[in-house]
Formats: sequence, C-alpha cells, structure tokens
Amino acid sequence: MNSRSSDPAGEPLSLPVDAPGASPTRRVLVVYDSQDARSILKLLLTKLGHDARTAEDGHTGIAIFKVFQPEIVLCDLMMAGGMSGYAFAKAARAEGALEGVCMIAVSGLEGPDYEHQAYAAGFDRLMKKPLGLSELQAILKSPPRRTDCGNGENTN
Repeated sequence: MNSRSSDPAGEPLSLPVDAPGASPTRRVLVVYDSQDARSILKLLLTKLGHDARTAEDGHTGIAIFKVFQPEIVLCDLMMAGGMSGYAFAKAARAEGALEGVCMIAVSGLEGPDYEHQAYAAGFDRLMKKPLGLSELQAILKSPPRRTDCGNGENTN
C-alpha cells in the first residue's frame, strides 16, 4: 500500500507505509519554530506510520517530552522563543529520562564547529536542512547514537 504526498519542493512522493523491512513504529517529537517545517515533518512521519508530536519551541518541547516520551527528537538549532536547539538538548539531557532518546539536530549550519557544539549539547547527530526523505527513513529505521558527545563521534 502506498500513500501519495508531496515533498517541500512539490514533487510527489510515494511512501510505502507497509513495505517489508520498513522501520518499526516510532514515537517522534519535532521541535521547530517554523510552523511549515513542523507540519511537513509531522505529515511525513505520520504517512510513514509513526506517532509524531510537535513543539514550537524548546520549553514546549521539554513539557511534551515528559508526557509523550519519544524515542527520537528532531530539533532545529536556531529557534525563536528564548531557547535555542543547543539549550533544548542540554535541558532535555538533564532530565535524565532522555538518556536513551536519539536526538537529531537539524540545521542549515554546517562545519566542524557547529557539529562539535551540537554533540557537546547532547545531540546524537547534526543533519543539514532540508532533511531528505531517505535520511529521515534511515534515522527511523536505525536511530544513530553518539559514542562520545564531547568530540562529535557517533555510530549508526
């Protein structure tokens, strides 16, 4: 069974919801200050068969996490609302219950300095915007884990 949708560029996507070898159903929290980005990611995640919730800022993201207990968090680094993605990750990891959660920073920023800052804040991986469908499916199938948040190394 395939669901039809469009990606942000308007190209049609064929999303195999019940394809063999598809990722298990995941609980995913999307923390993004852009309404459009939140809506698109939630739509894609839902079409892929996952349970997705969204938060428009880091403070709301922390509150939702405590109740929803996601397995994966997708978070923008540069958000309005008084809490950056870096601050969100630090606060989320300080909660303790987030220890096993895969946290992915999604940003237009790239380079070793941004990557190091993301890992130091508690993210498992920094991914470049726009996050592609194949990248999203890979994360959902096998969430990456960091081995040392201080030096930016991680595993798949």
